[in-house]
Amino acid sequence: MSDGDAGAAEALEGPDGPDRSRVPLVDPERYGSGSYRRRFRLVARSSELVVGEMEDDFHHFGVRLHHDGALVLGAEGVTHRSPWATCAEGSRLISRIAGMALSPSATAAGAVTPARQQCTHTFDLAGLCVAHAWRTARGVGEPVRQYDCGIPDRDAAGRHTCTVSRDGDPVLAWELEGYLIIGPEPFAGVSLAKGFLRFCEERLDVDQAEAAVALRRAVYISGGRMQQLDWYTSAGDVAGATLGTCHTYTPGIVEVALRRRGTQRDFTDHADLLLTGGETDPAGATSGSTS
Repeated sequence: MSDGDAGAAEALEGPDGPDRSRVPLVDPERYGSGSYRRRFRLVARSSELVVGEMEDDFHHFGVRLHHDGALVLGAEGVTHRSPWATCAEGSRLISRIAGMALSPSATAAGAVTPARQQCTHTFDLAGLCVAHAWRTARGVGEPVRQYDCGIPDRDAAGRHTCTVSRDGDPVLAWELEGYLIIGPEPFAGVSLAKGFLRFCEERLDVDQAEAAVALRRAVYISGGRMQQLDWYTSAGDVAGATLGTCHTYTPGIVEVALRRRGTQRDFTDHADLLLTGGETDPAGATSGSTS
């Protein structure tokens, strides 16, 4: 995407999307008094189509997953709000999962295409869509599933209690110190870093594992509230340890990944607005894309 394309896309979308005027920008000076919010919603539109969306402080992405009950026939990534001009390119790469078998595991797409070559958030969302398609094709569960993650800012000791609910019901509440889960069981002593996915596969059922993977990603992203990305011109200015972790942070791309300013919002007190006006919003969906 050229500089001009990035500007045109943001002008079409606006920095806030629908009804975001009262959601303030993230202010790092207020870190310690708020919470990071992330919402996933998955909707089986028909026996052959699952639509998913994810929105948080930094992002708003969508996936349309076409399937025949056994295989993924096609996947389309949709970018509504993103931190960098190159995110939409990464989101479209989710089309690579076409042909994979539906699976009850939300991480099954990792065996088909490397997550680090994708938009990480679209990749995670697509994995949830694959699992939702598997369930609904077999008549298991409801046609709509929603996850809400809440990650309070860490205290001075690096601790906080992070939660995820499914369809309004609490599922997990981890007490964390850094990236180590202090409790409760069976998570006590488990690190969110290396070995976490294996732990989920071996110790949890698929629904528990799905919620745990969604919450883990939210914890990682929540630390971004300690800075305002509008301080930077491009993703290359903040790459550091994130280099090589996704499409935008790939060498050769990161240097030209220009900032989309005004897109980092603080949903601490506005969790009700997450995904409003989106394609999965039952109150009045839109299907437009700025990718």
